[in-house]
Amino acid sequence: APDLKAVEWDAALAAALAGLGSYARVAAAALEPGGVIQLSVFVKRALLPLVESVATSTVATGIGNVYGNKGGVGVELVYAGTRLLFVNAHLAAHQERVHERNAHYRRIAANLFPAGAGGGTPPGPEGGGSGGGARDATAEADAAVWLGDLNYRIEANRAAVDLAVARDMLEVLRANDQLAAEMAGGRAFAGFEEGELRFNPTYRFDAGTDVYDTSKKRRVPAWTDRVLFRANPERAEVALHAYTSLPTVLASDHKPVVAR
Repeated sequence: APDLKAVEWDAALAAALAGLGSYARVAAAALEPGGVIQLSVFVKRALLPLVESVATSTVATGIGNVYGNKGGVGVELVYAGTRLLFVNAHLAAHQERVHERNAHYRRIAANLFPAGAGGGTPPGPEGGGSGGGARDATAEADAAVWLGDLNYRIEANRAAVDLAVARDMLEVLRANDQLAAEMAGGRAFAGFEEGELRFNPTYRFDAGTDVYDTSKKRRVPAWTDRVLFRANPERAEVALHAYTSLPTVLASDHKPVVAR
């Protein structure tokens, strides 16, 4: 039987898209056990004849690389001859676990769509490809989008981040963003791009409010929720028209992030 959470999520997405035109779901993936990491891909119905070779894949990075609370899910398809890959991931939490987040990224990229299930170089015992270099499924696509709760934080204390947000000094926070530093150093998400972070950190809020964490932990606000993209310039081009958050949405302790 289909997972109830997935069915409800798909129904909510379809209802939201209904006001924008006629869309059809071409694929959905969920990481089990748990099903908390999900990805659905919709396309305008008029374009369905151009979509082929749809496949899904999942990689767990939770406890023992089995538990599905951390990891990634992917949807791959060919649209008008262009191979597209979409990934949703939830990486390791906590301020100090940058290296583990990077390792989760590498494991997911190396093991999505292994040979025989969508192409690519078969991963080795440590998640790398054969021939010495680590395989990267995103580099094998003509264009790729990687999104989700990537959990990278800001290298600052709570008081400093609160002050920067209050004074609209986002450039200071961007300069101390862990993900930006890891990308610039080639340690994770090499080849990916991101729009400029011109919105306030999207984590962590008291649930149901727009107030940053007031619990005893007083977690440092951060841009944990991201949308990254890459393209093979000889095969595809990705244009980012908008990158923002939705601060009025109060259903979670995170704020949604939107890229189009």
